[in-house]
Amino acid sequence: MKSNLKLWQVLIISLLACGLLYWFFGPHQFNKTDNILNEASTMIERHEGKSHNVYDDSRSIPTIGIGFNLNSPYAKSRLKLIGVDYDKIIAGKSSLTKEQMYHLFYQDVQTAVDDARKFLPGFDKQPKEIQIALIDMSFNLGYNRLMQFVKFRQALMDRDYLEASKEMIDSRWYRQVGNRSKELVRIVAAHQTPKNLIL
Repeated sequence: MKSNLKLWQVLIISLLACGLLYWFFGPHQFNKTDNILNEASTMIERHEGKSHNVYDDSRSIPTIGIGFNLNSPYAKSRLKLIGVDYDKIIAGKSSLTKEQMYHLFYQDVQTAVDDARKFLPGFDKQPKEIQIALIDMSFNLGYNRLMQFVKFRQALMDRDYLEASKEMIDSRWYRQVGNRSKELVRIVAAHQTPKNLIL
């Protein structure tokens, strides 16, 4: 059976296919992800602060580095992997080097990104600032506590950012973390436009 497609038509279809592949999988997509990861890391570090020695966070949880929770069931094994004695850290008799601190931090940021994606269907289609704010929340709350924000998640899925910001305010987390939550609320609410509400 003879093909009805002419050579020029085949070439156009091929070029369109290549263009679509580039759009979805080209290097700019990876650069976009890297930029979001870098900006989220910078924001989280600013919010968390950093310490080479153990300290208590806003909920009196023993913490070290950049928001590394020493009460985590994985804390001891993760510290052991980088050659750190957990008991000495808890007792305040040992500290983290800069390299050890950032090694733990970047692992935790990646976990926060993965958890944010699990939490919110269509995460990667949200505006960049919404993704960054959610990664920050994910890092701060952890996946289990983040999953309690059911109405917040639905509002984000509906792109009703004003409602999402109200749900953030109506939480114990908002009152616990001070200026951090206020900044994240402002970021989310700022994306509300009448267009967002057209479904």
